[in-house]
Amino acid sequence: MTHDLDGQRILVVEDEAIIAMDLNWSLSDHGAEVVIARSLADANSLNLAAFDLAVLDIDVGDGLVWPVANALQALDVPFLFHSATCREDGVGFRFPGVPFLTKPAGGARLIEALVEAATARTKLEAVA
Repeated sequence: MTHDLDGQRILVVEDEAIIAMDLNWSLSDHGAEVVIARSLADANSLNLAAFDLAVLDIDVGDGLVWPVANALQALDVPFLFHSATCREDGVGFRFPGVPFLTKPAGGARLIEALVEAATARTKLEAVA
């Protein structure tokens, strides 16, 4: 059986343990290798270039995720926001075109958005 996210290494920045576990299960079930960062400090200690995709909560325990999102964007690592924080908090202005899913998004919608991001990246790499 082929999985939608086979071979994709996905960073999840999420401070809520139950949501992090749920994301881990959903993404792993679709073939992804998942790394959970429970704080900005955890995320910043990782080699962000080693990830294929990322799922970011906006407001984690030690601050807002903007520095991680900026770094991922500079590295051309596709990501999406998965947060209960309102879109009006600057997401659309800071990161136009980056998908935003209201937490908790259904597993199918999250997988669909990540597959779209991975597919778009693959198409861009093929053109380059």
